[in-house]
Order: sequence, then C-alpha cells, then structure tokens
Amino acid sequence: MIKKLSRWFSASARILPWREDPSPYRVWISEIMLQQTQVITVVPYFEKFITRFPTVESLASADLSEVLANWSGLGYYSRARNIHRAAGLVVAGGFPRDRAGWEELPGVGPYTAGAILSIAYHMPEAIVDGNVERVLSRMHRLKSRDKNKIWSLSRGLLGEAARLKVDPSVLNQGLMELGARVCKPKNPLCDVCPARSDCQAFAKGDVEKFPVKKPRVKSVDVQERTTAFVTKDFKVLVTLDESARWRKGLWDLPLEVKSSQNVYASKKDPKLQVKYVVTKHKVSRVISLKYFTHNAKNSSNQMMKANSDSRWIRLDEAITLPHGASLRKSLKVLSDAIQPQRCRS
Repeated sequence: MIKKLSRWFSASARILPWREDPSPYRVWISEIMLQQTQVITVVPYFEKFITRFPTVESLASADLSEVLANWSGLGYYSRARNIHRAAGLVVAGGFPRDRAGWEELPGVGPYTAGAILSIAYHMPEAIVDGNVERVLSRMHRLKSRDKNKIWSLSRGLLGEAARLKVDPSVLNQGLMELGARVCKPKNPLCDVCPARSDCQAFAKGDVEKFPVKKPRVKSVDVQERTTAFVTKDFKVLVTLDESARWRKGLWDLPLEVKSSQNVYASKKDPKLQVKYVVTKHKVSRVISLKYFTHNAKNSSNQMMKANSDSRWIRLDEAITLPHGASLRKSLKVLSDAIQPQRCRS
C-alpha cells in the first residue's frame, strides 16, 4: 500500500504554493491556515500573507492589527493571534527541531507538529487529521473513533515506510491528499484509489459507514444588539474591543451603545438583521441604524476620547480594517439600507 500511495502522490499531487518551497516557516503557516479551512480557500490567503510576511522575522516585527488585516476572511482569528505570538518565540529561540518544541508554540498541536516535522524536515513523525483518520478508519474498518488506535496505525505506517525507504514527507502528504481528493467523506472515488486493494471497508462494500459518526454538537443561539451610527457623508463608527470573546483584535460596530436625543437623530430608526456563525454559536444580530446630526461634532469628539479604540471611517473603507463575519455582513446590509440616501445626496 505504501509504495502504491507514494507513486500515486508523486505522479498526481496538487501543485500548491507551500509545496514549492516546503521550508519550516511556509509549512507552518500553511498548516495553521488549513486548520478547519479547505485548501481552495487557503491558497490565495497564503500567497497574500507570505508576500506581506515572507519571513518569520517580518511576521514577528509586524503589529498584530496588520497580521489580523491580512488574515481577514479566513475566520478563526485566534489562529492569527497565535502565529504572531509564536513568531516572536521562534525569532528568539529558532525553529524547533522536535515534536515537544513545536507543541510548546501557541496554536500548534500534535497533528500540526507532526506535519511540519515530516514535511519540512523529512522526520518520521506521525500525523492524524480528518483526512488521515478517514483513510485509516476505512482501511481497517474501525468500529470506534479511538484516537489512540488511529495514531498507532499512523506510526505503524511510518515504520513500514522507513523499511521501504519511502520519505515520511511523501507518506504523510500522500495520506492527506488521498483523503482530500479520493477517500472523500461522501461519494469516495474508490475506483481510482491506489490503496483500494488494502482497504477492508472497500472489500466489504461499506466504505461510507466509516469512520463512525461523531455525536452532533448542539448549536447555541445567541442574540446580539448593536447600533450603526452613520454621518451625513456616510462615515460609520467602528470600535476595537480587546475584551470581546469573539472579536478580540477585530473591528466591529459598537455593541449595546446608548445614545441621547441631543447627540443622535433617528430617521425612522430602521432595524436591520444579520446572521453569522462562530464555532457552535448561531448569532442573530439586530442593528439599529441611527444618523448622526450635523451639530453633534463636540459630542462625537467626546465619545472618541472616551473610547480611544473607536474611529469614524467611510462605509466603503471599513471593510479594509481587520474584521470578522459580523462586521462584513453588517456593512453589507447597512450599505443596502442607506443606498437611497446616497442616491439623493
């Protein structure tokens, strides 16, 4: 199986930017981006990110706000905060050369450490991600999602690869590639699978029963209220809340803002609504649209002083700030709502 898999991967592997130069830095960044994100989504973000931060030194010396801005759209922003922190540690102590050292870095777990060491350093380190788990579960018709068993099988393949003189980088990337492109969760392409003769689930005709399904995680409904303050020249007030659970380091509309009539004027005070998802949380956001009065400049300045992490920015420029789905979707409905006002201006 290992020889067939390595020949298949060498002949048909996708051309990906981090494979062109599998340095520890580039492999690390790609693996962090690929956590819970598909390859097709990651590629343009990786290329943009590496263009701006070509070395770990350039990443470590950058402001976190700029790192988040170059991450905007990928989601799971704790990943960006972790790599920024980790970059500083790497600059101080060098890239780790063993699993324990990598796992000490923020955001790096057993899978990521194994992937970096095997791909960048060609070390015989096992990996288990969703793709590898699916391949091995089907090959052995595993009746449970026993992580220890999966890791043991992965390590066993590395031992066999060493005997056959197959590069650990080729083996591990071949397993991941097989799971992503052939041994898919639904409608697997068994007819073209290089490992099908070794697959117990294929022999039994029940491939799609494996791996056994995880218990579904119940979603949590969250209600959120915010206010969009818009000026006559279509600037919007945004804030940076470092204490926010989901939006730390990201810009958004101010939450739970109260205004007095002598500061803000409302024109029908329309209520807009957006929905977005953060991990298991389904968030419904209600936005109150309030227009800023022409004589509220002093009050505006007072608000800005009270919260130094606030700014007025043109509606069409706000999306350039580090942001998440909450601001992106809010700006879309906000822009649609005030379009008639713009047309009359």
